Amino acid sequence: MLLVDLLLDSPWGDRKAIRAVRLLSNSFDPRALVGGEDQMQAFRAFLEMVLDVSEAVPLPDPDSARGKPFSSFTTVGAYEREVLSISTS
Repeated sequence: MLLVDLLLDSPWGDRKAIRAVRLLSNSFDPRALVGGEDQMQAFRAFLEMVLDVSEAVPLPDPDSARGKPFSSFTTVGAYEREVLSISTS
């Protein structure tokens, strides 16, 4: 499963909670927005467009934020700790 967070707040800011829109590949299909046959290729195209127009900081790094390749984590909690520096416990 692919998880993409569109962050409204930076993880290094002073907010206690990070506001985000979370997209999951099992419930969001970007092909309706960018076309194509392959869902993962559509995710790459969608993220490229979002990053180009938003001037957002790509996390965890520019390549993996564009799926070149996507980063992999053992759990959502591991991703949140490693990339967003937050603990869910």
